[in-house]
Amino acid sequence: MGPARAARIEAAAGAARAALGPSPEMSVLQRYLFDNGVHGVDAVMVTREVMEVTLGEANQVFFSSPFRAAERDFHNWP
Repeated sequence: MGPARAARIEAAAGAARAALGPSPEMSVLQRYLFDNGVHGVDAVMVTREVMEVTLGEANQVFFSSPFRAAERDFHNWP
């Protein structure tokens, strides 16, 4: 991960913790990230950091969130 992405993820994780507390509900975190323009890999990495879960768990949360339907469609597009 490059320094620019690492800085973006750290900033977004800090903002999410400040707005939602240290352990927000997963769906609340996904809505917050979506509303604040955090998408794709950045959203997965922020989820992993804020929720202190594995990368696999963060991916599962990201791709099962109803707020991510457009992103899922994009990734599933042939």
